Amino acid sequence: MTGRRPFGGLILDVKRKAPFYVSDFKDALHAQSLGALLFLYFACLTPIITFGGLLVARHRRSSGRHRVDFVWAPSAAPPLRFARGSRSPFWTIVFKMCKDYDWDYLSFRMWTGLYISLILLLFVAFDLSALVKYITRFTEESFAGLIALIFIVEAVKKLLFIGKEYPVNRAWHPTYATKFDCRCYRKSTLNDTDWKPLKPGQHLRLPSYKLNGSEDYYANYSGFNYWSWDWYETNRACENNQGEWRGEGCGSYFVPDVFFFSCLLFIGTFAISYGLKMMRNSCFFPNRVRSIISDFAVMLAIVAMTGADLALGLHTPKLNIRTHARLRHRGWLIKPLGNRGQNPWYTIIIAVFPALLATILIFMDQQITAVIVNRKENRLKKGKGYHLDLLVVAVLIGINSVLGIPWFVAATVLSINHVISLKIESESTAPGERPKFLGCRENRLTGFLIFLLIGLSVFMTPILKHIPMPVLYGVFLFMGISSLNGLQLVQRTGLFFMPQKYQPDYIFLRHVKIGQVHKFTVIQIACLVVLWVVKAIKAISILFPIMVLAMCFIRKALDFVFDQSELKWIDDIMPPITVSLGRKRNSGDEGGAASGAPGAASSGRQPITIELDMNLKQPAATQHFNVSNEVDRTSIWKNLTGAGGNADGGKSSKKQKKRSSKKTSSSSAAGGNEDVGGAGKLDDADKEAAEALLKMPEIVVEPPSGCNSPERRSSNA
Repeated sequence: MTGRRPFGGLILDVKRKAPFYVSDFKDALHAQSLGALLFLYFACLTPIITFGGLLVARHRRSSGRHRVDFVWAPSAAPPLRFARGSRSPFWTIVFKMCKDYDWDYLSFRMWTGLYISLILLLFVAFDLSALVKYITRFTEESFAGLIALIFIVEAVKKLLFIGKEYPVNRAWHPTYATKFDCRCYRKSTLNDTDWKPLKPGQHLRLPSYKLNGSEDYYANYSGFNYWSWDWYETNRACENNQGEWRGEGCGSYFVPDVFFFSCLLFIGTFAISYGLKMMRNSCFFPNRVRSIISDFAVMLAIVAMTGADLALGLHTPKLNIRTHARLRHRGWLIKPLGNRGQNPWYTIIIAVFPALLATILIFMDQQITAVIVNRKENRLKKGKGYHLDLLVVAVLIGINSVLGIPWFVAATVLSINHVISLKIESESTAPGERPKFLGCRENRLTGFLIFLLIGLSVFMTPILKHIPMPVLYGVFLFMGISSLNGLQLVQRTGLFFMPQKYQPDYIFLRHVKIGQVHKFTVIQIACLVVLWVVKAIKAISILFPIMVLAMCFIRKALDFVFDQSELKWIDDIMPPITVSLGRKRNSGDEGGAASGAPGAASSGRQPITIELDMNLKQPAATQHFNVSNEVDRTSIWKNLTGAGGNADGGKSSKKQKKRSSKKTSSSSAAGGNEDVGGAGKLDDADKEAAEALLKMPEIVVEPPSGCNSPERRSSNA
């Protein structure tokens, strides 16, 4: 935050990112980028098809999301961050409100988006992205854990949904005989006056016919085939259009092999992906081969499971991609008050209120993801760009609102997996030693190509239509669990189930009592549960943005529950290192304590702390310290070993060598204690050096804590 001029932070972001723009494309020229490209292509294609289809069903509008992400990749500040569509629950509530009042949804959404774009531009102008400094690990991991759990739960739910489409007959018996008599009829209680025609365009998807002299289409119930692979959709279509199923065979359609084989594909995809991803740290094959296998782990799992599905030939649900596009009659631009002018003028003002809630959600979602990607442990080298990212989001939300296509913000799970898939590790390590993490292959070409391939997916339908959906759900599960790995929240949660003697040597356990760690974890889990409940309950899900913002205030309130030294270790990313050297100087001990005189030890050996910056590199000459060589150079050691010299560094004489050898041999017969005493016939200077060496204060190296930080010491003073 510059505080000097409008858009000052944005200008600094552009200056910081401009020198790396060309390298953002050059650095992608590596086989690892190809592995990340293929992995994230399927990871992005699946939610676009599944969640996009859900969005179309709820809002009766096309998605077009890949057009947005195609623009995001080359223009966003951090090249490793991904975008995703806006949250469906929030807009489902807005859509229902528009439907209840007979308002045009896209027109109301357009004004909401324009307000959001304006507010975000004000955020950029006044450098309000600097508020990310209040987003700590507590808020980051709570939000990231929520998104990862959503991926995991959605993957399992969609797998279980296959059991509804292809149910299992748990009451089966060898004498069970399948009955095939089941047909769809118009409801017997329905009069001709109550019989409603199909909705516009529905006759293209359902069996229908047109009555004489009427322009409306009506459902042709005899055309609904209960015994088909589309049994589940056909069953609902009959009942949703004033029909009912009659016959002895209704409700007894079971396909157990499809569901159970889908479970095997789901588990197999996750197991192969996770196992091959861990191949990088195994003992098999050369390092180069292990790296290639790890980079293409997800792609190999998809190919293997798809091949197994094709080999058995079961009717598992496959990836369904539309092979044609249909232009709507509304035109390219959204009309301000609806196609028929049905929206009142005051809807323009009412749109401000959902815009405020959506702004909070978009800002928090965007910046929390940015903070997670920019963590110090990821070792990104090309700088941050919070203001530039927010500008891109603001501009594109305004454009997308006018065009009637979905908005987007940074995708937390996809961004985390993008970073993980592009990690660089050392190639040469000692046997049994894990490779060292060196950084990430920062580039924006992978994101650009991923969404270019998604746009071209309509031309790859002959290949993609063979991929089973359970395989892609397994990729969802892999992404969710991979995102949870490394979260301190997960580590601290595991401590509840470990005896103390088996707990790992986490750095925060050395400085924070286990009871305080459990208390912090319980509070964080409670906040995560509240976020999940608010999101899951449709009646209050519109309050989800406020709950995300409240996480920052809850974290601030923890300052009154925990000591700052405890929060320094539990909630900070990487505290500085404190080195304790000697005794702390007291006000009346400037001479003796500092000089290390014999009388100084009686005053107490208090450590003197020095804050070290871990980013600074030591000179090459001081990187390695050979203790043996340094000890051999001391005059005391030379006298003890018979190679003594003058205390003042003068030349050694042969007589001194002979005398020291005799003393050494005589003292060895008298015992170990006399050995020291025999060798103690040293010069006065040597005696003083020995006494100073024995009385020299101990050197302690310990990580920092809040109690001995410079800020805490100054406040205590």
